[in-house]
Amino acid sequence: MSAADIIIDNGASQSLTAIVVTSATGVTDTVTLTLSNPAAGVLSAGAAGGTFNSTTGVWTISGTSTVVNTALAALKFTPTQGFHGNVSIATSLSDGSNPAVTGTKLVTVDEPATATNLSTAITLIDNGAAQALTNPIVVTDPDSNVTVTLSGIAHGTLSNLGTGSFSSGTYTVSGTPAAVN
Repeated sequence: MSAADIIIDNGASQSLTAIVVTSATGVTDTVTLTLSNPAAGVLSAGAAGGTFNSTTGVWTISGTSTVVNTALAALKFTPTQGFHGNVSIATSLSDGSNPAVTGTKLVTVDEPATATNLSTAITLIDNGAAQALTNPIVVTDPDSNVTVTLSGIAHGTLSNLGTGSFSSGTYTVSGTPAAVN
């Protein structure tokens, strides 16, 4: 009942690695999943069943193993817009008579970096003087550093006052989005 999942925050629901329940015929199983941070998102199995309490971050399903497995196979996590970071999901399976089987799933919510002006043509007048780019590339990443690489530069060089480097027709700069921009 423990496995890591990576979730990209693209505004859509993401399936989790399935949990499968095996139990005796006629036994009512209860699976409870609890988000370590209820503000991180929502758990839902849609029409397959289960209930989610957004205040506590608890999703629960009870029934035969067939009912429970159908809901678990449909279970999705939807990150809250703007949430970035790790959230754990405590898992618990109980049949009402034996000790609960527990585990933890780790989910990382990471919004991908974006860049603008990648296809903008840049015309520079060759007069030997350095020129500022009028439509520079702008990168964003809310939770990590970025690397920008420009390659295939046949004539001239690129430079800046930051930490970028130019070698063999390739310009590379890394750092926080603010430093790279």
